[in-house]
Amino acid sequence: MGFFEGKQVLIAGATGLVGSHLVERFMDMGTVKVVALGRSELKIHRLFEKYHANPRFSIILQDASHPLLKFDTPFDFIINAVGGVSGSEISNSPVNIIESNLISTLNFLNFLRCQNERSIIKGKLIILSSATVYSADIQHNNKVREENTESTNPLDAKNASYSETKRFLEVLGNSYYRQYGVECVAVRPSYIYGYSYFNADTAFYQFIKKAMALNDISIQASLLPRRDNIYIDDLIDGLLCVCEHGVPGEAYNISSNGQLGNFAAINEIAEIIVKAVNECLGSQIKVEYPNGTTDIGGGLLLDNSKLTKLGWELKNDIYSGITKTVDKYLHALNI
Repeated sequence: MGFFEGKQVLIAGATGLVGSHLVERFMDMGTVKVVALGRSELKIHRLFEKYHANPRFSIILQDASHPLLKFDTPFDFIINAVGGVSGSEISNSPVNIIESNLISTLNFLNFLRCQNERSIIKGKLIILSSATVYSADIQHNNKVREENTESTNPLDAKNASYSETKRFLEVLGNSYYRQYGVECVAVRPSYIYGYSYFNADTAFYQFIKKAMALNDISIQASLLPRRDNIYIDDLIDGLLCVCEHGVPGEAYNISSNGQLGNFAAINEIAEIIVKAVNECLGSQIKVEYPNGTTDIGGGLLLDNSKLTKLGWELKNDIYSGITKTVDKYLHALNI
């Protein structure tokens, strides 16, 4: 807490999974000034209604692709959690994905460049990059460190608009640091899961929705890769650690490294969701496999040793993380 005392933080993409949990964590600290940036007035007011009268909390209602205007007091940190993550959005609106990620980051870098010229406070930008900057081989288990970015997915891949933009954001941040001295650190989260007021259109949240409606979950695929999953609380701990200790110009994996059972395929996650709902509600829903047995392939493991050397540690195993997520959804529905 001591490091962040009295600091001012801008959180862009404040209504998303990562952004909303960041707002909550910083507001819980007691003296941090939080500025939540979002483009939906309805979402941002509904999500943060309890903070509206708090003098430490303020809102900027705008699209992050619009230039950020001069603020009364400088920011110590800007955390850019803007950008869609659902597969349908990436496939159907690739230009939107590129513009949202690229232009917002450029705006924040230019804002901090100007802030540095007129203020004694040098703000630091934290860019949420992605595990997609690495090449994924689902036939084998592949562990990668931060320097292993020499290969990636083909340019005609469906997620190229997302993965290539994330790679370029890191190049952009490093370029601003070298040329203008703007401090910028990239984090590469693995697959994040946890409670979110506004759910993304991903398999995890579709499974949660089906299970809470007491519907069976159907897994159609015949081969599923394992993936490096991380609970939202561990992700937020990692972001705070990077804010405090991260070296400008560097990138850090925030990941499970496969520990505490977090290296799991989507059907294994579905089984845990079903078990957690059944235990809470006394139901008997199940995971179905219409095509027979589903085989588990390899997957991408993100080495987290660089982050652990800064003092961060993984705390949540996948079962407890998913169980806490289910409990929060049921509590929100007063079940």
